[in-house]
Amino acid sequence: MKKIVIFFEPMGRRVETHANRTILEVAREIGIGIRSDCGGLGLCGKCKIILTKVCGEVSKPTDNEYRFITPEELSLGYRLACQVRVLSGSVNVFIPRESRVEVGRRVVGVSVLSDEYFGLRPAVRKFHLKLPEPSLQDFRPDLERLRDALITLHVIDKESELQVPLDLLRMLPELVREFRWNLTVTMWHNKLISIEKGDTTRRMFGLAIDVGSSKILIHLVDLVTGKTIATDFVENPQLMYGEDIVTRITYASRSPENLRKLQRLVIEAINNVIAKMTSRAGIDVRDIYEAVVVGNSVMHHIFFGIVPKYIARSPYVPAVRRMISYPAKEVGLNINENGIVTSLPLIAGFVGADAVANLIATRIYESDEISLILDIGTNTEVLLGNSEIILAASAPSGPAFEGAQISCGMKAVAGAIESVQIDGSKVMYRTIGDLRPRGICGSGLIDLLAEMYRNKIIDERGKFVAVNNPRVIYDEVPRFIVVWKEESASGKNIAITARDIDELLLAKAAIRSGWTLLCKKLGIDPSDISKVYVAGSFGMHINVDNAISIGLLPPVDRAKVIFIGESAIIGARMALKSTEARRKAEDVVRNKVKYVELSADPEFRRIYIQSIPLNP
Repeated sequence: MKKIVIFFEPMGRRVETHANRTILEVAREIGIGIRSDCGGLGLCGKCKIILTKVCGEVSKPTDNEYRFITPEELSLGYRLACQVRVLSGSVNVFIPRESRVEVGRRVVGVSVLSDEYFGLRPAVRKFHLKLPEPSLQDFRPDLERLRDALITLHVIDKESELQVPLDLLRMLPELVREFRWNLTVTMWHNKLISIEKGDTTRRMFGLAIDVGSSKILIHLVDLVTGKTIATDFVENPQLMYGEDIVTRITYASRSPENLRKLQRLVIEAINNVIAKMTSRAGIDVRDIYEAVVVGNSVMHHIFFGIVPKYIARSPYVPAVRRMISYPAKEVGLNINENGIVTSLPLIAGFVGADAVANLIATRIYESDEISLILDIGTNTEVLLGNSEIILAASAPSGPAFEGAQISCGMKAVAGAIESVQIDGSKVMYRTIGDLRPRGICGSGLIDLLAEMYRNKIIDERGKFVAVNNPRVIYDEVPRFIVVWKEESASGKNIAITARDIDELLLAKAAIRSGWTLLCKKLGIDPSDISKVYVAGSFGMHINVDNAISIGLLPPVDRAKVIFIGESAIIGARMALKSTEARRKAEDVVRNKVKYVELSADPEFRRIYIQSIPLNP
């Protein structure tokens, strides 16, 4: 088969591969992140690249490329990475900054929630033992000798089976004698997972991991003191296979190898962070004995290598709902060789372990008052209830508020417009990092909708109505110029189009119809909600008044809106530190949470249509 060569800039990477493959395919294969919000289908136009040198032949522009690339850009070498194929020879490819997958802004800390409520009672425990040596008078087997010592310490009772991994049992005779019967055992519930020389009871660590569709958060916790000693995060490398989870399900469902590839990407990313964290903290990975993982149902399934496709097909059933625990080496996680990976239970459909972690972190199941939890994302998780019942739903909001499917949309990274004010034809904005603007992120898009409506630039249906405003351009696709090209980082106008507004209104309507329908089922008015918890880093930066004015958030007193940031990782830490938190999670899911499939509800479509207009 014919070979071709591709040079990627500014990364300075050279790759030799087979001809007739797209630039995006090759970039994915070598780990170069190019935006592909639509999963490489040619529908979003976010994977623009520049062919700076072609020594050979490339495919002709497709209809999708003509849709997103102007004739002037084509003449400069612009193409879509998911469409252009290298047929022969070599090409030099420059990836513009706006087309690169970049790490989003991170919320560093959350002060309103604590992980200490359930105390410190981890599933992992260590015990220092000094065992009597065997003799002709005491010829108990090594394992029985160890088990008797644990019974004496009330670690296990006489009727309990002491579970031992086979590889550890194989080494047991050598280890106890090498250690001269002075050793520390590590237990996970009733399972023996480690035998170490001397007293190592002060070295016991665990990981809390939140596998988000965009970002993976990892916290390293000292299970002796309960303190979080290191935190880090990494972009979810699966992003190169699609911004939204449905696109990733589609990719994973094409072949077992694709599923393994997505799983391998996320595990390798986590392992790289673990290596950095432990190196900085001076900790041996062998002293990490458990990881508690949370994420939506799709991220959960892909993390464990479980086929996820039936979550996206009616009746939207996951493979498993209960809390699960498996040896870390079966998953591929680089911790103690006999360490355990545990996931909190799922609820149903797309509502996964991250939603359960949010419940544990906020403890709305203890209050008599009605509280709402919103975790805004591609599939917005909506939880509404109190100590009697909690309704859970997944609103199909899409990635619009994450900047995807919006012509000048982008993630909350340096140069993104994060807030906007409009006064007639004057626009005031702020960018992340105070850099020249490159695009508009979610919080800026919310402000734009509210400000354009308030200034009568658009009506409540999102249609342009302004006259004599120099920023409103009525052509084939009407648009409002937020930043003139002279001010932008790219040298192009940054605008919001009529199509963009339609996408945002549909996303907003999905979220609003979610909490509206759940309120109806509980027989309350949205204004009766006592607390609105907005989870995720996205919520930390939105203007509450603007979010309420467009109907994204319920019409409550702004003091009732509480931004809880990365709350799922706090719930994961609670479960890591306390078996009681795990029992509570299972109890709440089993006995208090009722899942509502919005698409199956006869009222949903009517409420959804009513939720599209811009009003509180």
